Amino acid sequence: MWTRTTSSLRTLGWICAAALAAVVASERIYWYWAGIDADSLSVLTVFYAVAVAAAVAALARSSGTGARRAVFGGAVFALVVEGIITPVMYEDGPLPVLYLMFVGWHGLLAFVGFVYLVRRWALDGRSTRIAVGASVAGVGWGAWALASGVTDRETAQEIAAAGAGSADVLLPAEFATYSVWTGLVLIFAHVVMDRLWPARGWSPSRTWNVATAIAVVALASLLVIPVVPWAPLKLVGFGWLLWRFLGRSTEGPSSDTLIDELAGRVRYRNLAALLLLPLAATLTYWSMWAMRDDSLMEILYLRSIDVQVAAGIAGLGWAIRRRSRTTVAARPTPPTPSVRTTVPSQELDSPINAQEGPPS
Repeated sequence: MWTRTTSSLRTLGWICAAALAAVVASERIYWYWAGIDADSLSVLTVFYAVAVAAAVAALARSSGTGARRAVFGGAVFALVVEGIITPVMYEDGPLPVLYLMFVGWHGLLAFVGFVYLVRRWALDGRSTRIAVGASVAGVGWGAWALASGVTDRETAQEIAAAGAGSADVLLPAEFATYSVWTGLVLIFAHVVMDRLWPARGWSPSRTWNVATAIAVVALASLLVIPVVPWAPLKLVGFGWLLWRFLGRSTEGPSSDTLIDELAGRVRYRNLAALLLLPLAATLTYWSMWAMRDDSLMEILYLRSIDVQVAAGIAGLGWAIRRRSRTTVAARPTPPTPSVRTTVPSQELDSPINAQEGPPS
């Protein structure tokens, strides 16, 4: 009994740590108006833990490793965040545009980038890749933060009116402080994740899966269906497609799952490269500060949203195409007909063979 309780608490711990890393990308990098205080982070982490648990349950149901599986896991994660925790995904009706945008941000940046790739590269000791990835993400973050801060004033004012933060555009020095704290929270999340990550062979128990399903249904019933009564139709449709693509893997004889792939211990010095994320973001924010009143900011903001949609389409398309290739490659090859190597006795007794003499 005590062993089972300890195991469940460890599972809850690393899932919450992964959720915290995702919150950094999905919320604290997406916008800064709500701040980086412990109250908002803890509340968001609880909700995001349900999304991470759903993605983990989907990934653990069958074998398969690599970035392709991580993309599908990120798609499940995005579906829960914006289709069950919030009803934003339904604002475009039956169209998949908003969902694809959220796959680009929540799925690829948060789940694949800030959770899967950071841990994968840290396990492999590829600190250079972490540094390059953090720098590129930091440049994008700094540009997005300033462009969205000066353009999306309506959202900022709504958040401020709800008492969840300030609507002010941060000064470069204020953004530098905010970004450093954000980077430190990301590193902390990965340290906790590393301490609690399960060993190879882990799979969620039936009780854990049932609890995850209950949490998902409860959130949808309380937060989404009262606002969008037809939401289950779109949710079930997208969920069914993802479930099919997350079916039994055909990538080889290995039975490892994505959770098994990320098992092990990392050297924390590899995670220090993540500090380049706030550094690059601060330098970008500061260098663009003089253009904050320029019309270019609105163009940059709108084009960044287009990039998120395009990234979602490209990411899912790549994962689906690669799955199709591995499925074809894994199909069993029909046996080739055996070549006859013996000569029937009737041929040996034929007149032609009888006329042949011994070799000279």
